[in-house]
Amino acid sequence: MWSLKGNYHVVNEQDVEILHAEGKPLSLRKKYIVKNVEGEELFYIRQKLLTFQPTFFISKNGKDLFKIVKSFSFKPEIFVESLEDPDAFYVEGNFWGFEFKFFQDGREFAYVSKDIWKMTDTYGVAIEDGKDDQLILTVVIIINIIKDLESSG
Repeated sequence: MWSLKGNYHVVNEQDVEILHAEGKPLSLRKKYIVKNVEGEELFYIRQKLLTFQPTFFISKNGKDLFKIVKSFSFKPEIFVESLEDPDAFYVEGNFWGFEFKFFQDGREFAYVSKDIWKMTDTYGVAIEDGKDDQLILTVVIIINIIKDLESSG
């Protein structure tokens, strides 16, 4: 995954783009449309304004599906809340170090690690077969957006 001017591009092991998030410029809050390579809109990401903690929503077809919130504490934690299924999944890890895991029913199903030796934000993401990889990658994009917001002040 790499970012250029507010857009994020997700590529596979062969360096072929598999999805991208297009940022909406000139907006008070962060907004992105996540699309597959065919240009089909998969998800819409929007930031909630006027909150103490960075808060984002993932929606599809106008309906909010997930809420992602960074905790207001010394230990950086990001909470992923499904607005439809309370048992959907959760994320744990070292968000400052960019290593985190996705869990469902106490079992890990995805692992994310940032490549610190790259100039761009580059991650390795391993997702168990049968899981919604597009949704997982969208959450990774939001976590990166939150980290960018923190580093920009």
